[in-house]
Amino acid sequence: IPNPSYFKIKQIFDFLECVEKEKQITAQELCVPHKKFKKISKSNTTMEFCELGTPILKVHNEMTKHKISQMPVLENGYCLGMITSKTVIGLLSEGNLAKIYVEKKILDHNYNTVPGKCPLNSIQRLLKHYDYLLVENEGIIIGILVREDLINELK
Repeated sequence: IPNPSYFKIKQIFDFLECVEKEKQITAQELCVPHKKFKKISKSNTTMEFCELGTPILKVHNEMTKHKISQMPVLENGYCLGMITSKTVIGLLSEGNLAKIYVEKKILDHNYNTVPGKCPLNSIQRLLKHYDYLLVENEGIIIGILVREDLINELK
């Protein structure tokens, strides 16, 4: 194109970026999926989660068993918050963990989500700043991504 305008060059680069994104693996393909969405991912495992009313001791035991430091609390597929190892440590001073249950007031609401179609290059940038990302489609949690998932993909 002789003497292309800024607008024309921008259109070309935008097009090339879209083509590149189409080739990239997406969050839903890379994530550890919720058991209902097992077929969308390459992962061999499924995401651990709990519901309101679950004993904290049971949540802690599951987190220890699966070597994870956070667990989403889901209701009808929507995330209400997270139980983290920091949450469990904070609850130790309140007494017997077997008598403390997951309830809204103890949840960590500081979690991040990405759409299932989020491309790998965006995931890489986000996981530089966050320990994990919940993967969602229209608000429904379909999986979780942690840095280790990204490292395994890039090997």
